Amino acid sequence: MMAIHHYYIDRTQGWKRGQKRPHTRIINGYTAEEGDVPYIVRLTLGNASCGGTIIGDTWILTAAHCLSGKLYATIYYGSNEKESNIFHRVLFHNFIIHELYEPLPNLRFDIALVRTPRIEFSDTISQIALPAVSDRYDRMVDERAKVCGWGLISLTVIPEILECIDVRVITNEECFKPNNEAIITDSLMCTGTATCFGDSGGPLVTDSLPPKLIGIVKGHFELCNANSVFTRVTSFLEWIHGKTNIPISE
Repeated sequence: MMAIHHYYIDRTQGWKRGQKRPHTRIINGYTAEEGDVPYIVRLTLGNASCGGTIIGDTWILTAAHCLSGKLYATIYYGSNEKESNIFHRVLFHNFIIHELYEPLPNLRFDIALVRTPRIEFSDTISQIALPAVSDRYDRMVDERAKVCGWGLISLTVIPEILECIDVRVITNEECFKPNNEAIITDSLMCTGTATCFGDSGGPLVTDSLPPKLIGIVKGHFELCNANSVFTRVTSFLEWIHGKTNIPISE
């Protein structure tokens, strides 16, 4: 039986090696309109927070390092503000961290799921489509995409409202320079724009219609003007299907 710590709905109110855990935040972005990003959620985990993505009516996809060692998560839905009146609080028994996950300094297989009570979809809460199996070998280079989160909009200002930034997928070779100590594999992808320190686990979504979830915010390895790194969702479609039974298109 699912261990649910708390569930409440109220609709009456409106990396280099050796670095500390990455907490990526949006910088140089724009404020999202209410309902523009209905698939995003905010997870609070003790003193930390992460982003996540609704991929089914009982499933959230996020980064493994967000959940590792945590006892519970509070998941906020349906609002561009940091907290909303629609939330679940779930115990660690509902966390599914990839079996091959490696913590820092490697952060490999940095992907995880959270099983939730049934999510009530609305104009401001809905799931996003996953890529198709046929997309697996598409590197998506030059794909236009969007990253959203509750993070820095300057080096000192943290907003209360959801921020987004438009990005372009670049090659893995472009992402890392020869003097960079970071290691990139085929299960990672990069964009040519930084997200900068606090929304790890959040979504990288295509601009195409319908939008698809192609990446999970992982972190960056230089400064705030560096490229951003994501876990490549197409590398984990079989794993996601095996854990959730969510259908994956061919």
